[in-house]
Amino acid sequence: MNKNKNKKLLLGFIFGLLVFFFSFGLINTSANIDYSSTTYLNQNKVTNRLNPPLNNQRPDYIGEQYYLEHINIFDAWNLETGTEDVTVAIVDTGIDTDHEEFVGRISELSYNVVTEEVGIEAVEDIRGHGTQVAGIIGANRNNDLGIKGMTDNVELLIIKADNDIDENTEHTYFNTNIANGITYAVDNGADIINLSLGSISLSPQIQEAVDYAYENKVIIVASAGNDGNDKDYFPASFETTIAVGSIQEDYSLSIFSNFGDYVDVVAPGSGIWTTTLNNSYGSVNGTSFSAPQVAGALALLLSYKDVSYYEAYRAIKETAFDLGDEGRDDIYGYGIIDTFSLLNENYITISFDTNESFDIEPVAIKSNQKYEDIITPDIDHYTFKGWYLDENYTTPFTEDYIFTTDTTLFAKFEAIYYNVSFYDGLNLIDTVEVTSGERISDYPTPEKEGKELNGWYYSFKLINEFRNDIITSNIKLYAKFTVTEVKVTFLDAFGDIFYETYIEYGSNLFLDENPTKPTTDLFRYEFDSWDKKQTGITRDTIYTPEFKRIFITDNVSLNPGIDTIYINEDWYDSGVSLASDLLSVEINGQVNPDQIGNYNIYYKIYYENDIIYQTKRIVNVVNRYIDIQIEIEPAVTTIILGTDFSTPQASSNFGEVEIDSNVNSQVPGKYSITYRVEYEGKTTEKILYVYVLEDNILLFDEIDWYIESGDEDE
Repeated sequence: MNKNKNKKLLLGFIFGLLVFFFSFGLINTSANIDYSSTTYLNQNKVTNRLNPPLNNQRPDYIGEQYYLEHINIFDAWNLETGTEDVTVAIVDTGIDTDHEEFVGRISELSYNVVTEEVGIEAVEDIRGHGTQVAGIIGANRNNDLGIKGMTDNVELLIIKADNDIDENTEHTYFNTNIANGITYAVDNGADIINLSLGSISLSPQIQEAVDYAYENKVIIVASAGNDGNDKDYFPASFETTIAVGSIQEDYSLSIFSNFGDYVDVVAPGSGIWTTTLNNSYGSVNGTSFSAPQVAGALALLLSYKDVSYYEAYRAIKETAFDLGDEGRDDIYGYGIIDTFSLLNENYITISFDTNESFDIEPVAIKSNQKYEDIITPDIDHYTFKGWYLDENYTTPFTEDYIFTTDTTLFAKFEAIYYNVSFYDGLNLIDTVEVTSGERISDYPTPEKEGKELNGWYYSFKLINEFRNDIITSNIKLYAKFTVTEVKVTFLDAFGDIFYETYIEYGSNLFLDENPTKPTTDLFRYEFDSWDKKQTGITRDTIYTPEFKRIFITDNVSLNPGIDTIYINEDWYDSGVSLASDLLSVEINGQVNPDQIGNYNIYYKIYYENDIIYQTKRIVNVVNRYIDIQIEIEPAVTTIILGTDFSTPQASSNFGEVEIDSNVNSQVPGKYSITYRVEYEGKTTEKILYVYVLEDNILLFDEIDWYIESGDEDE
């Protein structure tokens, strides 16, 4: 860690405030989930990268990567540089698959969520954001050019989740695509997922996917957002994600960075040099580029030693270098990540076994420490007797116990028992012991001559019946007996007695004849059943009849109307007639007179807000037969050269007649006049031929005349 960091904190904080008031935010958000930052490239340096020096040496921007020293990565590299056994998934815009920094590093399982294609070719980046994020995590460290990624040995699982088709499309992510990307990453071996994206809107789909990652112990790192405020930003605000804010080179909060109670840690996000499209490099700004530093640090941790999800999740925060107010605060969270301390500190996991009676999440603590905040489980019907270090409950756990390795604590419970006392009047018959939360499995069976046991009651007055309820306290139960004969009464539709008799206690009674209910103007009624069962009758019982109500359909009739029309004709619904004001109708469906077909108009009949009947009208829209006739006016169609000629007019029974004539009375020959009518998609033509003869033809010369096809007037 930079030894001058503490000296810089106060000046950096003041400087950050000044920048806040005089700068503008670097924000790019939309209703859909979008980039969590706006990136700005240093065009001069990018140009220099695209046009390398004449000695063919590639530019090296390691001197520009101030953030590597800020997060104490150089000492960490002495311990670990990463292993291919660790997979980091990047759900973003894809990656520049040909970039020299990623050769041999991209997983063949990389996935395009939109096209559902698997493979490196499917995740080509056309926006650049995903390439920029990937460079921070995994650019090649040992090629003496460009930049150094935090860990260049881990596998990069690229999930392309944006909707971009080309550079001209609006850049957005759909919530479902991000959620599917997270799920795919979990199912295909990701240990860490980087989400440099977000929205102020909570998405249930993404929440479900984040929960799925948590259930499978996959760490999610998310950028805190670039709105410069403390409003919730998702998925960073989800409890199980690690939310990362951005600081500047002087350790003050970046002007664009979100802050608040959901921010866990910070990392540099201003002026971050990384990989860009077209095998290039550039400088970018945003919490999008703070998050991958945390993802890279965690990848080093998982490569360096075997740690649990809980240990990694807690270690990244507790090993951070504190900034701002002492301890965690809403500006910097736990502080700036310290990669070397992260790898150097040992954490262990405490798990809790309650025999599936109570769910307690494991916790991670630093090794060789006590842990005094262990939950005391409270389970209904059991008494908690303490935590033990073994499943046989021989070694109790005490608060001064020092944890040196992963440990499981076992909760010991003892069941609570209650006494249930049974009485016949004032006489105690029996007492049984029942486990709290259980039901009585064995009842005493007292007997009385001429009577039969008819249940147990909570009080001597036999008012509140006990129905084999769950036992939660000591109780007294009193026996109720009934006589052997009971009175049974059947009522008619008006509540008067239809039939009444006495029967033997516990017997059945079925009537040969059932009551009727008079028909009304709207309904007739059929007997359906009695309101209570007629078997095993053990007490005086009154039965009420239940009837099926059947609507008399004659109360509804379709009004006469036209049910077949020609296309493009108007149609009017003649409706239905109702025989009673107590009925109402709801009409559903419509007729499109401009479209041939069969249409159903439904009439739902209501009575007291209930649908009691439905009928329908079928309307047919058909095509009309169109016989287009063209009538040409009589005219002279053989003329002498040079004679004036007037084109004959024509009329039609449908539409307008279009005339196309090429007659030239100054040139001898045969000409045609075409008469055309187009109506409702149908075209009809008629042709009239006109002859122009030489002026030296004698009227009395013998001329042969021929009828031409289509010349009906000749």
